[in-house]
Amino acid sequence: MKKYKYGVTEVFVKHDFYASLRIRLFDNEGRIYLDSGDEAIATEFFVKVPEKKYEADKLLTYESGLYYSYCEKEDFGAFPRYKYIIHEGSSRSSKSWSLEEWTLREAENTPNLHINIWRDSREALTDTIWKDFRKLIPLSGRTMRMNRNTTPIVFKNGSIISPKGADQTNAHGTTQDIAWLNEPYKIGEDEFDQIDQRSNQVIIDINPVGLSWAEKLVKNPRCKVIYSTFRDNPFCPAGQKMKILGYEPWESDSYEVIDGKIMYQGKPVTGNHEPPVHKINKERKTINKYKWIVYGLGLKAENPKRIHHNFYPITREKYDSLDLMEFMGLDYGSASPSAFVKVKFDGDRSFYILPCLYRPMNKMRNPLGEELIAAGAIPGNKSIGWADSSDADPGSDMPLTNGLRSNYNLNLFKTNKPTYKARFDFMSNCIFYYVEDAGLDDKENGYDEKGKFEYELDRYQWEYINDTPTGKPVKKDDHYMNATEYVSWGVKEYYNIQL
Repeated sequence: MKKYKYGVTEVFVKHDFYASLRIRLFDNEGRIYLDSGDEAIATEFFVKVPEKKYEADKLLTYESGLYYSYCEKEDFGAFPRYKYIIHEGSSRSSKSWSLEEWTLREAENTPNLHINIWRDSREALTDTIWKDFRKLIPLSGRTMRMNRNTTPIVFKNGSIISPKGADQTNAHGTTQDIAWLNEPYKIGEDEFDQIDQRSNQVIIDINPVGLSWAEKLVKNPRCKVIYSTFRDNPFCPAGQKMKILGYEPWESDSYEVIDGKIMYQGKPVTGNHEPPVHKINKERKTINKYKWIVYGLGLKAENPKRIHHNFYPITREKYDSLDLMEFMGLDYGSASPSAFVKVKFDGDRSFYILPCLYRPMNKMRNPLGEELIAAGAIPGNKSIGWADSSDADPGSDMPLTNGLRSNYNLNLFKTNKPTYKARFDFMSNCIFYYVEDAGLDDKENGYDEKGKFEYELDRYQWEYINDTPTGKPVKKDDHYMNATEYVSWGVKEYYNIQL
């Protein structure tokens, strides 16, 4: 067989090292204990107490008074030192490619190993990870055959690598030795918890985009975060490297990244404290600070064009516990989504948002009014709401808002649309809390609404023409945002709020 150029990357080596580390628990006498998750269970197995030992309570979720030491994978009582390994970094850093090679080797070398690779949908796995597997397997000299669709990879030793789409697989009943969550931006915390409690080890690879449940894991002493950039990938095409390098705003080697922070002369880089400008990139007008931080350095950076910076996630339980009047906001869409939110206001400057509906009218099975009520709209005078002023119904002479009020007893009125400046000036002086990961998740019937509020919030940004701001938002993916603006301004006028 022809020898193709391929190999392991720096990311692979780092991952293999940390993922392979094993430890075991023991007391002062050397008695081995098994970790059950709730407690340490004593056995009759004794070993010589190692010289290098560490207090186990720093790793465990309970008090044990035991110690741990590093050991071999095959040793009695061994379990992974790092249950969670998070790969975070830039585009083209080889995260996926390295983990694909690692999972193949683990499955080949460990009989009856079960690895599940999770993403929001199996279709997404088909176009990404499984497409890569079909390239990697022949390149690496392996002779196994793969079907063209997304089917499990089965090994002669009984091991298996299976694709799991959160849209088709119930995480509550699926077990695995290793779970790899590939770019799990639409996997909620409950789904993660179900996967986590049914896995011996969990691997997560994400670009520098915040996930609340992933950020909690970072603080866990059994979590290892591996940062990588395109520079760590020897197989990144030269043209793509040059494109990313063109974003660099500062002279190379004049600064460094320490613990996820960009440092210059011993201090964090700020708008008033920056390294020398990259002269060539400045001359070529290719500098983009945001893209360099995200795609070049693999760090989190807030999009400078993003409109809202004062929105924070809360749970549905928190929203439901607020004994406050609910208001309604509605943005119409026929081919694009109609978005409906309910909002509570605390009487000061805090708004609490419950995203309820995100669906084009031409995909609704029932009339709009019925869909709204099923999604939580409140009939009668217990609530009041504001809807898009552009509400012409092509199917009748009656505007949509009037029809919802007359036919469904929904107390909705056309919004008194303020200017963009007025609405955003008001909203910037308030605080908004939104129910995280809300929305109907019924992909079998064409409804994929979960997490759409966060999706829009992250992408709702100012419009620029030739690098000049227009003072208007980009009119794309803005349906939940518009519904929120209508109800916020409506509440302002309802209470005559002056901020």
